[in-house]
Amino acid sequence: MLTGINESTTKRHLDWIPGLANFVKDNIPLTENIAGTSEDVAQLVLFLVSDASRFITGTEVWIDGGGSLI
Repeated sequence: MLTGINESTTKRHLDWIPGLANFVKDNIPLTENIAGTSEDVAQLVLFLVSDASRFITGTEVWIDGGGSLI
């Protein structure tokens, strides 16, 4: 998701763990590495509060463009 995290954090000591620098790169396969927006989250919320989601109970919904599959 597009957030201000890069402006408020600093990546440090990535060289301490071999291969970590490549692992922490963004991988969003469904959108060719374009991050989601607050509008994307809002669309999910609208779906979940609508009658269209009436049979959904107790499950996680991943909204990450497929990044969790990597």
